[in-house]
Amino acid sequence: MSLLPSLPILCPLIAAVMVLFYWHKPFVQKWITLIAMLIIIVINIVLIHQVFHQSFVVTQIGLWPAPFGITLVADMLSSMMTLTTSIIAFCVSIYSFVDIGKSRSKRGFYPAFCVLIAGLSGAFLTGDIFNLYVWFEVVLISSFVLFIKSNFSIILI
Repeated sequence: MSLLPSLPILCPLIAAVMVLFYWHKPFVQKWITLIAMLIIIVINIVLIHQVFHQSFVVTQIGLWPAPFGITLVADMLSSMMTLTTSIIAFCVSIYSFVDIGKSRSKRGFYPAFCVLIAGLSGAFLTGDIFNLYVWFEVVLISSFVLFIKSNFSIILI
């Protein structure tokens, strides 16, 4: 059992918490997010390498048995999807340096973005249908926050 499938989920969640500590410093938020997305790309490349040699990687979160715990399964499709997501997230975080102003970053763009990436990685790597629903809800909530924040700033302009 390897903890590698959980790292594409944990890294953006840790980055979201770190960004919350720098709520009034948008410059630091941007760099924490960018570095976290770069780390996720490296983690996903290592995950693809391990999946290539083992055909799939399974982990149980919290060491609970399969019906009660969270099972993460990384096969070639899911690891390629998480790599694609992390590359796109890295490009979006580079673009956010120019597009996202101080007002939007002070209203929570970067924590919501990191939670969105964690939810997408969790949805791709989950091993059962219930946890797919949970990760889908994480994606929905964070995308609604991003949508409301962006439309609210457009209304104010």
